[in-house]
Amino acid sequence: MIRELTGTGRSQIVLFVDAFDVIKAWIFRKKRQALADAGLVIPVSKSVQRMAVLAGQVRPARYMPFQFIVRTLGAIEQQNGSLYLIGGRARALEMAEGNLKYTFPQLKIVGRYQGHFRSSIQESLLLAARKSSPDLLLVGSGVGRSGKWLAKNRDVLPDAVCIAEKGVFDVFAQRRKRPSQFLFDTGLGETMKAVFLPWRWLRMPLYVGLFFRLLGQRVKSRKAKAPAQA
Repeated sequence: MIRELTGTGRSQIVLFVDAFDVIKAWIFRKKRQALADAGLVIPVSKSVQRMAVLAGQVRPARYMPFQFIVRTLGAIEQQNGSLYLIGGRARALEMAEGNLKYTFPQLKIVGRYQGHFRSSIQESLLLAARKSSPDLLLVGSGVGRSGKWLAKNRDVLPDAVCIAEKGVFDVFAQRRKRPSQFLFDTGLGETMKAVFLPWRWLRMPLYVGLFFRLLGQRVKSRKAKAPAQA
């Protein structure tokens, strides 16, 4: 999967998508365009899988972002590739780099820059990243909404696989626990968010609207596939 994205001569953005991202893509043109331009779109929630089935599409595989990133790092290492890091606090980023070098000894880290930088240096930062010619650009916290930041700067990113995930450097620096595979596999993580973040229920009308839209899309798809009657 990742090997197909490397060596293409242009940036390939990987976006992790949950149910609310689908809703935003339904409403906002820029979000739709960002998903359309992405090199790879990775569902991360069971809700996205259910949406696809409801629309009459094949049920997509879903991946935990952190595990996907680890697999990607391994794939890049096997190709003797290189990595550039952007984001996180200075100390966490330094520790993350050290742990990455230990875990992936054949992976060349060709540069890093902490997050929460001034907007005035962004152009120079991205220029440095392009000159380093990494195979993978990994972006953490401190650059606004990371996925949106990648999409916004698509034309000035290095010709690399570009992945953004908030907090990833804190995990690699062992300052934060790894996400629970059990909660992800069972979908309990989504349930817990609904319980402990009750304000998310305010989105319910949007989910209902999208439900009927997807249902309508499924009906149209079935009609189009039905054999014409004589």
